[in-house]
Amino acid sequence: EGCPPNSYCEWGICECDRNYQKHWGRCTKSSNTEVTPDDHQDPFKQCSQSLECSQIDINLVCLGGRVQKVCQCRKDMAWNSVLLECQLFLNAQCQIIDERTPPSLLVTSAVEHAKKDEKEHYDKEVVKMKKKHRIYCKEITNNMTLQAHTNCNKQRERCVKKDCLSKENSKLDDYIKELEEDMNVEEFEKGE
Repeated sequence: EGCPPNSYCEWGICECDRNYQKHWGRCTKSSNTEVTPDDHQDPFKQCSQSLECSQIDINLVCLGGRVQKVCQCRKDMAWNSVLLECQLFLNAQCQIIDERTPPSLLVTSAVEHAKKDEKEHYDKEVVKMKKKHRIYCKEITNNMTLQAHTNCNKQRERCVKKDCLSKENSKLDDYIKELEEDMNVEEFEKGE
């Protein structure tokens, strides 16, 4: 059975569309929750089609045999006689359980499995981020080396300060030595 107007199906349950609020099992734009509709006192009336039921509650549908059909809450839902609407029903006996009750082995196992999966996912993400960081750092180092090389070529005519450039990047030491040798040769040739 489909959902009535102003609602949509989510996981087999009708929910109100955006800009609508659910009050007494109906989708409305009004925020008035004071008046209890009369038809909610006995929602399980005889019906011939689900449209009749969905006028009482968006999750009531017309079910039954050929002879007699009645409005009933959708599968896995039950009528909440306090809030007067169909709600998700979990058939669990919770009276003997409180905050001091230890979790079952199944729950404990599920939690441990989820933690393990989360840690594995986290560890994979850390490895990816470290790899990206190494690549990024390598690119920065290469760019700095290239920039230092360019600056060195520009300053070649003036003077080469080995201490200054070697602080920027130790890879330039060999290049600087070559420049110094070239400058010494040029000075020697000029002096002749």
